[in-house]
Amino acid sequence: MQKNLSTLLLCLASCLGAGATAGEPVEVTMADRPLPAVNAWAALGDRQAQGELCRRYKTGQGAPRSAADALLHCGRGAAMGLRSAQVWLGDLYLAGEGVARDEALAYQWYMTAAEAGQAQAKFSLYRIYEMGLGRPADRPTAARYLREAAEGGDLQAIEALKKIEAGWRPPVDPAPAQAEVHYLKEQDVLHFTGAPGMFTSAFYRLAAAPRGQVALTVRELKNDPQWAAMASVCVVAEAPSDFACFKLFRTAPDSAVLGASVNTLSADQKAEHDRADLPGQFTVDQTVLVGIDAEAGSTLLRVSIDGRLISVHQIDFRPELIRLGCSTAVCEFKFE
Repeated sequence: MQKNLSTLLLCLASCLGAGATAGEPVEVTMADRPLPAVNAWAALGDRQAQGELCRRYKTGQGAPRSAADALLHCGRGAAMGLRSAQVWLGDLYLAGEGVARDEALAYQWYMTAAEAGQAQAKFSLYRIYEMGLGRPADRPTAARYLREAAEGGDLQAIEALKKIEAGWRPPVDPAPAQAEVHYLKEQDVLHFTGAPGMFTSAFYRLAAAPRGQVALTVRELKNDPQWAAMASVCVVAEAPSDFACFKLFRTAPDSAVLGASVNTLSADQKAEHDRADLPGQFTVDQTVLVGIDAEAGSTLLRVSIDGRLISVHQIDFRPELIRLGCSTAVCEFKFE
């Protein structure tokens, strides 16, 4: 797969050209994808895919309605910390869909999501306290959750509060209650927060012949007994097919030093080949540029820092998506 490095550098010089840039790719969510693709990503452990399968099987939108499948994928997404899946799972237990009705367990999942700020979960708690589902009715607590849900953008809560308080109006541009916020965008910079032990990612559609680069900076390292802090930029086919990834990772617990590697993964993400550990050490707040160049059936993944090209990796598949990932760290990405 790999060619002589000097040959790749010559190709880079001729393919990229002076001042070549690319437009910012368009984000692709799991809701945009066909069911087989979502199933494939879920099998790889992608929590957004688990949440999307949870929603589709629960509602019957985009997949045959199935309480058993909804329970399976909502449970997996909830366990992975996906707030929307926690709410859907609470709904399943509250209604007894695909499982024995359990109001106490429904309450626990709603509370878990609500404590993280999920507005839909707060509306569900409003209903529980208003109607006395599984616990004594508590109108003051119900009213508090209703207001918090409405102010957080939950549409059902907004309509309910309008009926109770005629003069109440929702905040300007309330946050979508159904959305799972996995990053914030500020002046072209994407800020990811990968909670300890959690992998946060986003996918973007690449142009037919992508050319450009992503600036990656790790801003903060977090600690987890099992997960090392990590940030990655990967190109991948939609199927999904092989991945080609650049990764920054913590080299030892409590260490501030980061190592780096470039590698290709097969579709199951278990068979790694062409791995190359990059020389040198990397640190927090140091920016690495990951470039992508595709032309005439060949794609190059190049890595540079401080104006120095330190790695070129050739890919033998046509990349369709770019995945930005962050785990157990605070990461910044910027398309350039």
